[in-house]
Amino acid sequence: MKLFSITDFRDDLSAFNVPTLIIHGTDDKTVPIEISSREAAQGIPQATLIEYEGAPHGLFATDKDMLSRDLISFLQQ
Repeated sequence: MKLFSITDFRDDLSAFNVPTLIIHGTDDKTVPIEISSREAAQGIPQATLIEYEGAPHGLFATDKDMLSRDLISFLQQ
């Protein structure tokens, strides 16, 4: 966990060569969206960022229906 929190992966983002979906809650206190998903979406070519307004970290528990719909929709493209 320590290495994950101190390792800078930004140089790796440009290597993504497939459409990439990022879904993140705007009220995530564990991994703030400003320094994670928004940064990643800017660095990954073909990235799609979906923000769930007011949602916390555990989207699979709090927003499972919307998360499932968004995942299925992305996979069907």
